Amino acid sequence: GTPVHDHPTAECMFKVCEGSVVETRFEFPEGGRRCQLEVSEECCLEEGQVGHINDSQGIHRMSNDSDTDPCVTLHCYFPPYKTVNTYDERTGDKTEFVVKCVTAEDECTQ
Repeated sequence: GTPVHDHPTAECMFKVCEGSVVETRFEFPEGGRRCQLEVSEECCLEEGQVGHINDSQGIHRMSNDSDTDPCVTLHCYFPPYKTVNTYDERTGDKTEFVVKCVTAEDECTQ
């Protein structure tokens, strides 16, 4: 699964291509205060279903709860963004990562 993360300045649309995925949404941590993140919503999306999130809806984590069944999702971000923040679920601490995409022919790296 993914760490808890945001989508700064971007909309995120995602589709479950195979299997199922659990999306857990959290409230943004209250300005600078260290505290455990609060779950606001959790849902399971099945193959063929689509979802959407942006920062006005909170931050989220995507996970495959199965130990045996694969899960494949496709995520589209618009507009593309250059940084993403991950959040420690226990403390709310934020870490920024730079997202780098070189060209369509090259692999995207984080």
